[in-house]
Amino acid sequence: VRDRFVLPSQLTDEAADLLHRARSAALKVLDSEVHERDLVDRQRAELQLPAQVWEVARSLDRYSGLVEETPDTAEGEHAQAPLDARRAALKTGLAAIEVQVEALETYAAQTAEADARLRELQQMKQLEKDGADVLDFLASTARADLATAEVGALSEQAKVVADRFTAALVAAKDAAVQALPAAPAVLDKVPHPGKGR
Repeated sequence: VRDRFVLPSQLTDEAADLLHRARSAALKVLDSEVHERDLVDRQRAELQLPAQVWEVARSLDRYSGLVEETPDTAEGEHAQAPLDARRAALKTGLAAIEVQVEALETYAAQTAEADARLRELQQMKQLEKDGADVLDFLASTARADLATAEVGALSEQAKVVADRFTAALVAAKDAAVQALPAAPAVLDKVPHPGKGR
């Protein structure tokens, strides 16, 4: 059954925490507006993020099983060195999984940043669009050149926000390249992640 789903209760505490972080990062990406609008390669993310989380879960399950089988103490001085080597190898393996999870978290953070910049850009565009009404109001209460300058400043601010959004989107796409494998050919060999959590 463990080859079809992995439960946090099956894992060591540190492994369960890593699995939670991986799932949380994937959900943040998949729930983002830039993902929904296909601005960060929606198809690739929907295909590979669940597979990535499943790969993390399987690795953490295997790690937890090996930790469970590792003796607490060595039965004599000759067994101490192999026991220490085993613990060191498990620690190294767990660190490698954490690097993979951190890449997913970076992707999620960059996606969230792109989302925030997108919302800001949308608001600025709406404010710019509504600028004609502001211009009419200012023209009725002040000199026309002052009103024009105010709306011009609004347009400049919208351009700055648009540039920031573009930079955030590029960063999110770069993070996706780091977090997701380039070739999805191996995915058909991985059990479907939808069969369990």
